[in-house]
Amino acid sequence: MNIAYNLSDIALYYNGGPDYTQHLKDTGCSRFYFGSYFCGKYCMRSMNFFMQSLSGFFRENSLSVSLVIPPAPGPENEMLKQGIQSFFAYCGDCADELVVNDYATLQLGRQLQSWYRFRLTAGRLFSKNFRDPRYPEFEQETSTAFFPEMLRGEVSAIEVDLTAAHLDFSEIDEDVQIHAHYPYVYVTGGQNCQFAAAAHPAGEQFIGRPGCHLSCMNGYMETTAENAVFLHLGKGLYTKHDGPTSWSRTPDRFLYWPADEFLKNSQEETSGGIE
Repeated sequence: MNIAYNLSDIALYYNGGPDYTQHLKDTGCSRFYFGSYFCGKYCMRSMNFFMQSLSGFFRENSLSVSLVIPPAPGPENEMLKQGIQSFFAYCGDCADELVVNDYATLQLGRQLQSWYRFRLTAGRLFSKNFRDPRYPEFEQETSTAFFPEMLRGEVSAIEVDLTAAHLDFSEIDEDVQIHAHYPYVYVTGGQNCQFAAAAHPAGEQFIGRPGCHLSCMNGYMETTAENAVFLHLGKGLYTKHDGPTSWSRTPDRFLYWPADEFLKNSQEETSGGIE
């Protein structure tokens, strides 16, 4: 089984001990994901952390990197574009895949392929399958993974979440790889961050997108509802998929997201993530 270690939206939260690189070695994986599906600022911080602290380790150990970039508004998109260019210019010997999550970032990826060598993958935000665990009857049915027409001939792979008891991949082109996320399914995400907003006075939390000092790195939240437990992390909302899943075609890669290891199973008391 081809398993990659997905550190997108979580790389800066590590609370598992002082030796980050030893933890990466212990996974036994040869591919790791950095960046973010939901937040441009977190994506930039994650790229900088990798370039400053991990790029040498990845080169020495012949490890591969997939960079995940989120949808971003105009001004942030320009900063993100410059950051991606710097990332591939500096880490091109180990970074060989760009994961995009809307059509604007798909076009950006196409432009950057003129200068840098990497594969393009359609990220999990392209998937519109039902994913609300409060309605378990949907998880017990067959879910068809739709493949948007505009992606045909544009990407080498597409990401899916394990959202149902059986996944039908028949609409995905045979020459497009399938990369499946587990054990957490993303439920939803948005432009507003409740962690950034919490530091602002009542009534002003979500006016004009409050300034962000990556306060999301100080923790996470869990809420419960009927038949569901939700994990709130940054701008994303997730739930764990515990049921068995079958598929019409075996995924080519599985993306393991270590929220439990990075957030919950702390080996020592810490007050934040990686600086």
